[in-house]
Amino acid sequence: MVVIDPCTYLICVLKRMGRRFVEERRDTEGVLVEQLVERLSRTRDAEQLLQRLYRVNGLDQFALALMWLTTHTRLDSNGRQEELLEYEIQMLCSILLGEPRDRAEQQAGVTYDFGDLDEALDRFSRCIADVKRRLTRGGKLLRLDEDVVHRIKQESLLLQSAARFAEDNDVVRFCESLDHFLEYVMEHRLLGDVRVLNVIDNANLTLQTVMGIRVAEDRHALHQTSALLIYPETIFNQLPS
Repeated sequence: MVVIDPCTYLICVLKRMGRRFVEERRDTEGVLVEQLVERLSRTRDAEQLLQRLYRVNGLDQFALALMWLTTHTRLDSNGRQEELLEYEIQMLCSILLGEPRDRAEQQAGVTYDFGDLDEALDRFSRCIADVKRRLTRGGKLLRLDEDVVHRIKQESLLLQSAARFAEDNDVVRFCESLDHFLEYVMEHRLLGDVRVLNVIDNANLTLQTVMGIRVAEDRHALHQTSALLIYPETIFNQLPS
């Protein structure tokens, strides 16, 4: 039997999972696995990292399976390494993918970042600023496209994940409302409406301002923004085109 470092083995397994998710075009799971690999590469305490992962709603079983692997890293040196590795990859993929009842549950229970909330807020804000910069020509806003919407949705999901880990329900609600707004925009073919980016930009401004203050009494503005995003019909009826 050959004993290898648990962290090294987890990275090997997760990298193989990541390649599989890329082939299957599962962006959500691919991002999570990529983040895990990055964090495992930087830590000396895989157990502590997995304990944090366990606390994230919806990832407890996945974290437990990874913990189990860290205590069972003895590999048969007689040619069974690949067989064992493939079995464990299949097991982990099954646990991570699960059988979500609907799309909303999949977003709320599978896609998670367990990083720092301030870092996630800053990253989300930089994403919106970059999108606005790229879509501004001569002082005028250009139309969005599906790739841009996908990028914003992905950053929103990562922010939502960090907020869940930090137990900040107001930010979670904001992200859920923004996702609903973006789905409405796609469904009603409003990508060419310049009001869409204005709404997103203003919503982010409110989010960053409120979270920068971090005073409970000042969360009302964020609550109002979330309430508006969840009813896109109201926004487009009120704002001039």
